[in-house]
Order: sequence, then C-alpha cells, then structure tokens
Amino acid sequence: MKSSITDSYQLSSLIELTSNLADESMHSDLSSKTILLNAVNKLLWTLNFDHCLMIHSNGQTDYLYGDSEDSLISEINKLSIKELKNNTIIKLNQIDFYLTYQILPLENDKANTLVFLQQNQAFSSSSLILIELFSAAVKRLLITKEQEHKRIKLKNEAQVLLRSNQLKSEFLGNMSHELKTPMNGILSLVKLLQSTELEQTQFDMLTTIYDSTHNLLNVVNDVLEYSQLDTNNIKILTTPFVVNDFFKALLQPIEKVIKDKKLCLKCQISPNVPRQLIGDTLRINQLLSNILNNAVKFTEQGEISIIVNGQSDANNLFNLNIEVSDTGPGMSEDAQTWLFEPFVQGDGSTTRQYGGTGLGLAITSKLAKAMCGNIKVESKQEQGTKFIVTLPLKVVSELNPLSSNTHQAPDIKHDLKLQPHSILIVEDNLINQKVAGLLLAKLGYEFDIAENGQVALEKLEKKHYSFIFMDIQMPVMNGYDATKAIIHRYKQQRPTIVAMTANTFETDKEQCFAVGMDDFVAKPISEQEIIRVLSLYPVRIAPS
Repeated sequence: MKSSITDSYQLSSLIELTSNLADESMHSDLSSKTILLNAVNKLLWTLNFDHCLMIHSNGQTDYLYGDSEDSLISEINKLSIKELKNNTIIKLNQIDFYLTYQILPLENDKANTLVFLQQNQAFSSSSLILIELFSAAVKRLLITKEQEHKRIKLKNEAQVLLRSNQLKSEFLGNMSHELKTPMNGILSLVKLLQSTELEQTQFDMLTTIYDSTHNLLNVVNDVLEYSQLDTNNIKILTTPFVVNDFFKALLQPIEKVIKDKKLCLKCQISPNVPRQLIGDTLRINQLLSNILNNAVKFTEQGEISIIVNGQSDANNLFNLNIEVSDTGPGMSEDAQTWLFEPFVQGDGSTTRQYGGTGLGLAITSKLAKAMCGNIKVESKQEQGTKFIVTLPLKVVSELNPLSSNTHQAPDIKHDLKLQPHSILIVEDNLINQKVAGLLLAKLGYEFDIAENGQVALEKLEKKHYSFIFMDIQMPVMNGYDATKAIIHRYKQQRPTIVAMTANTFETDKEQCFAVGMDDFVAKPISEQEIIRVLSLYPVRIAPS
C-alpha cells in the first residue's frame, strides 16, 4: 500500500509531537505514546537503544503478518541481540532523541513498514550503523514471518482441498447408491416380468419402461463418472489382452441397434497390430464405446467403420491407432472447438433430437489423457465424422503369451453347469432382496437373507453357506467389514463371496478385491451374471 498525504501528515505530526514530548521523559512512560502509535495505519515500533530492545509496537502485526504483538516483540528482541552481540555499543550522554526510520517495503507488503526509534544518544554515524543493523534484522525476520505465514496458508488450503475431494468422493458414492438402487430394481423386475407369459402389448409397454429407465440410468452414470474423473480419482489397471477378442466383444452390444437401423458395420484390424497388448481394457472399452454409441446415435443411414492400426515407437511401446468413422450429419468447425467440453452437445436442437447429457466425449477425452493417449476429431457438415484415438500400449511378447491365470470372463451361456450352492444374500434394500431372490428361485436355488453384515455373521455361526452375495453399503456393518470378518474367522473354509452393488467405479471394484471378495456383480443384477458366478465357483468343503 503506497503512502498517502494523510499518512505523511500523521507521521510528521507524530515526529514533531514526540520530539516536543522528549523533554518530559517519555522513555519512562510509554503509555502516552500508545494512542498516537496506534493511530497510524502503518507498522511502527518503539526501540530503546540503551538495551537494544523493542519495547512497543502499534498493534498492526496481527493484520499485516498474522502474529501477535508479544510474540513478534519477543522474536525481534532475540534477533536484535543476536545481530548486535558482536558490535560495541558506546555509552553516550543521556540525551533523548527520537527518529523515524523507514524499512524498504517487503514484497506484497500491505503497508510501508516504519521503525520508531528511541535512543539515548545524539544522532551520529554510530547510531546510523545501529539503525541499519537493527533494520536489516527486523526486515529478515519479517520476510521469514511472511514466508512462514504463506506456507501455513498454502498448507491449510491444501488440506481443505483434500478434504473437499474426500467429501466429494463420499457424496458420489452415496449418490451412486441412492440414485441407482431404485432404478436397478425397476430394470431387474421388468426383465423378470418380461420372461413370463404376456400379451404383445404388455411386453411392448414393459420394453418401453425398461428402455426409459435404462436411458435415465445412463444419464446418472455419465454424471457420476465425469465427477469421478474430474477429481482425478482414477487408476489405470493394465492387463494383457488379445486385440481381436477385445474388438469382437466391443462391437457385440451395438450389433442389434446397427441391424435395427439397417446400417453397415465394418471393422478392419491391420496385420501390423500385435496379437496381444497390455492395457486397461475396461477403460479402453469405455472410451471406444462412448464414441461408437455416438456414431450409432447420430447416423441414420450409411455405415460405421472401425480401422485399427498403429506403429511401434522408440520406447518399446505400440501406439495403437483406432479410427471410428460414420456417415452421420457431421459437425461445423466451430462445434469441433468445444466438442470435448463437459455438458456441451452441438446445439439445443441436437439435445432435443438425440438426448444425452453432453458428457460422453468429455469423459472420453479424460480417459484418453489418463492413459497417456490422445483423441482428435475430423468432420465436415453433411460429410460424417471421424474420431481418431491413439493409445501407447505395451506389447506382449510371443515368447511370453497370455498366462493361463489371466482373468478373462467366460462366454455366458445358459447351459453352464450350476454348482449346488447354499446361498446367503446379504442386502439391506427390500427391492434388491426381492430381485435377487426371484432370480435365484427361478434357477432352482434356496437361500436365506441377512439385512446387514452383522446379521450375516450371526447366520454363519448357525448354518454353513457356500456362497454369499454381499452388498456393500449397509447399516450396522458394511460389506467390506463383513467380508474381512468372514475371511478371518473361516479362512480357507470360508464361503465364496461375490460383491453385489450399484457402486461400479473402478475404485469400488478395487476395494472389493482388496478385502478378499472373489468376484463382482453390478446392479442391475442380470440372470446371466448370476449364472456365471454360480457356475464358476465350486462348493468349498464345509467347516467341521
């Protein structure tokens, strides 16, 4: 803050007044100066050079440097004595003399800092040396104080930000559970109802209910997924995969829509692409699915083409290049500039015609960056759109093919051999209890229900279960704690534990496996997934 005319007037008046009052033995009674010192909107000190002590400040230390007056006086006194201990202080005649001395302003100083000196000697070159030494000491202390104050402020801000992110993650987890649980119940019950004998009109109405609920669930998933990515709360988990198998599985979900819209789907994988690569297949699938779903949604006639190629680089990585082209309406150059921004989708007419949140491509862009890749778009209006994704992936050597224990989900078939499990459903939500129970009853299983982890432990003491479907968020005892307790108590003779939850973030899956769960089934629960896990895990020997 620069000195004003008023400040200069105040200081001039103060110097003049203190000079006039010097003859009245001010050094023995500082109280009369306190009001004057405090009236100046600058940081002032009164110093006694007889003892090299700071004996008063004008109370601006709290505002300017975030420290109390007593604390700063104590520290300056220690510092001044340390600075001056090797200097000879000459005793002079007892002559009171008062002088203001201005220290050079600190960086980002809120006021010009002034030192008000009281000394028992006439103004001389010796006193100037003492003033310079003391001023230098005070300035260094204030700089240190200012830096420490900034450091503490930054530390506190970092802690607040960290806590804010933690609260945001907890909120997302709770919202994921609260929003998706009722929708998952609707989807599962509609699917079960569609498997009964119905008139065509009834079946069609149920299909409409299912599609509408599924679209709403997709919107919720987009918002939650983007929020998760926006906090950088994402881990990339790489595993080996067979390229041809990956793209076959990627295209399977859109084949029906392609057929219904009478579009042509082409997929060409270049011979130079290695047979096996290492990457996060879940995230790559999510990234490419967003692009493909957009291509299908916006293309009314013509074709959708996928071309896969790439080349090796100097870092022994293969830059996998995936081009997804469509014959849709295309985009203007202006639209392409903000295409990957969140909540943006062409214009209002695009949203009204095709729906969606405008988050899909924002999520896609963040996923590409998280995997050290990139995505770009080429498009012209009325000439279609091409998305080009490049991902640097490690290559699996042909001398070291996919190991036999690499996890790959088996093909889901209804004729898989179901194991004769004794099943316990651990779930607090009544709708989810009903859905899981109906699916198991349809497959011929008997089961019991526990409404939380603590009740599950009590039931296990009375009866042996070979298979547990475990919800995560429950009152009294959650699924994580219940799983750890079961594994600790029963060890190798424990039942198979499969997570059954609406929390489908990658971090949720990681935590499920970290506590010892065997598998993961996402809600809405599908009959195929139930069949898969009940066929995959054999019955363990019951504890004696």
